[in-house]
Amino acid sequence: MSCANYTLAILFVVYIFDFVDRQILPVLRVPSKQDLGVSDTATGFLTGAAFALFHTTAVAAIVLFVLNTIRLGPGPWAIGFGNDLLAGRFGDEAIRYMLATAVLFNLWAIGHSLRAARWLPGDLERVG
Repeated sequence: MSCANYTLAILFVVYIFDFVDRQILPVLRVPSKQDLGVSDTATGFLTGAAFALFHTTAVAAIVLFVLNTIRLGPGPWAIGFGNDLLAGRFGDEAIRYMLATAVLFNLWAIGHSLRAARWLPGDLERVG
């Protein structure tokens, strides 16, 4: 089994556990809230839009990390170079800013890929 297939299998198993966790959380929300003595707002962060935003960003960062680990693309070089540029101003926090920037660039690339997929059939039809 290649490194890429092994990594994909591990991510699939992690996704299954994540899905099961997301299904169990609403069932245990009320007993957990009473047991821990937290407010509705605090428990809302576990299931609301704030969690969805955090979860999406975290998953994108993890996928970026995995793709860079198995050397698919110039990501490690770009993040390392950017980290070196920002280290003087931000110190140890530079890597966090570079990873966040990498996530934004990946979201930008996804948007352009979706846009190209939408316009490509019409362009091919006009050409030939």
